Amino acid sequence: MVLRFALVSLVLAGCGVTLRAGPTTPHPDAPLVVSEADVERCIRALPGAERPYREELDGAEADPEFVRHLEVLPADARRTAVAAGIEPLVARVLREHARSGGVATLELVALRQELDERLAALPPQMLSLEFECECAIAQLDEVIAEHDGIESERQLSLTIASLIAGAGSSLAAGVWDLANSATEMPAAPEGPLVTALAGAVLTTALGAAVLAAEPRAIALSHVHNLLRPMARGEDPERIYPSFVFRLLTLPTVSGAPTPREASRARWDGWIDEAEADRSLLEALLFGPGGTYDVRTAALRQALLEDLESTLDALARHVDLLERALAQALARPTR
Repeated sequence: MVLRFALVSLVLAGCGVTLRAGPTTPHPDAPLVVSEADVERCIRALPGAERPYREELDGAEADPEFVRHLEVLPADARRTAVAAGIEPLVARVLREHARSGGVATLELVALRQELDERLAALPPQMLSLEFECECAIAQLDEVIAEHDGIESERQLSLTIASLIAGAGSSLAAGVWDLANSATEMPAAPEGPLVTALAGAVLTTALGAAVLAAEPRAIALSHVHNLLRPMARGEDPERIYPSFVFRLLTLPTVSGAPTPREASRARWDGWIDEAEADRSLLEALLFGPGGTYDVRTAALRQALLEDLESTLDALARHVDLLERALAQALARPTR
């Protein structure tokens, strides 16, 4: 029975998990599963065009009368204002500030209050996505740890079986050899040798089974997929707040790759390094879910960690805009 178990383990170890892209319907209590219900618990801001912060935003200011007041701002700060849809509002604040000589007129106070409210709403939009990333990463951590725990238990069982088989066969061969020594005409003089050889074969088989990892399928469902808009460069489902996605995709002032393009370039490199069909991997990682192996699940986790870092880096753009506005509004106008 132990030998049969070892041979089955070797056969299973030689068969990899078949990756499959598409919705999954595993039993919710299965150990290696992240269901759509699990994913929904991570969502802090619901997607959709009718949801808060997913509306169409204003574009860049086009009126020359207002544009000239924006010249006091750094180009990178203006890019952030355009991404947030507040450049026209910023222009009106700066024009009223210049017109009133910095005196707190009712118009200026009203405009600045509206601007402050719009600026205060920007960081929470990024934080909500960062939370989703962190939550999804934690879910993958849990399922990968469960996978590794099952594998560790299998290896421990096989190791114990190997030790028992080795010790048992050695003991049996020794006892048999001792019995033969006490008998002038042993019935089976080759018995101890055969027993020892059988024990060695069994121990070797069990040891090989310990070294050969047993692939296990991991079912991940992610219809709400944070990676998809970043991979495709568009977000028709409005998974991201409009401001955040515009900040990720607007052309940069220097002509350098946008944050989304830089992330996608890194992801392409990691996907190319994976030992799987690229089109299948992309359908799996950027689609609604499917059947993963542990390495592909770890790749998805790495993409989410990179996305979280990218989102975290966007905070400096908001900081730059706020600092530039504070300096512009503190500057004498006459």
